[in-house]
Amino acid sequence: MVILADVSVLRFCYISDYLGDVSKPNTLSYRLLQNIQDIKGAPPTIRIGGNTQDVAKYCPTCLETLNSSFTGTDTEATNVSFNSNLFRVLNENVPSEQQYTFGLNLGQDDVKIPLAEIAAAQEYLNLTRLRYYELGNEPDFYATRRRIRPSSWNVAAYAQQSVSYLQQLIASLGQQNHPGFMYGSLANFPRSQDFSISTLARLGVNKLVPDIAAFSDHLYFGEVCTRKSLHPWADSACLILCSCWSSADHYSSVPEPSQHTRRCYRF
Repeated sequence: MVILADVSVLRFCYISDYLGDVSKPNTLSYRLLQNIQDIKGAPPTIRIGGNTQDVAKYCPTCLETLNSSFTGTDTEATNVSFNSNLFRVLNENVPSEQQYTFGLNLGQDDVKIPLAEIAAAQEYLNLTRLRYYELGNEPDFYATRRRIRPSSWNVAAYAQQSVSYLQQLIASLGQQNHPGFMYGSLANFPRSQDFSISTLARLGVNKLVPDIAAFSDHLYFGEVCTRKSLHPWADSACLILCSCWSSADHYSSVPEPSQHTRRCYRF
């Protein structure tokens, strides 16, 4: 079991903006990723996810590679559809060593959506590029900030639904090879309902779903530029290593200091 720190997030609705379309790569993004690969041996893993993975649906009959709909002044799409060409973009418009975690839709509360997504990914995505699948984004905000679950939604409800979905997804794969699932994708510091990796581990989710290969927990660098009193979960070493300066420093890596079962992250 691992906990990731070397992941860069690309919001689902902006894949075409950053990576281009079929036979039309974004040359700036390509050069950036290639430069990192030339220096470090591999570019950072790209996490295809964020809030818009929870409004994305695979649409095999749609004509556009990726279609994102926006409402008002929202900067994140409220509806996203994609066809099989999206996987060609992920295969072809990046350097040779590029890998992804691929986000599946938990937010819309319909297991048929991620079942269709994972079937398409298994068929069209070069699986050597796939590091993990990920089901849902920041479920601890589903009932609060995002209001896509009832007020009764809590960590136990999340564990129950996500385990059920994951078991169905794994069953749908049969004997196909797959890299496993990144689990949790929790927001930076839960304020209620004890949403945490340690709670999920106590609930035994990784025993119920052995294909959970990694836990994920988010920490946004702006959140650590504050007094330690605002982060009771963090020790002093963690706050130093996860400071704004450290988070903005892309020339060096830092260790992931322990703070009971949590970790500091640099995204």
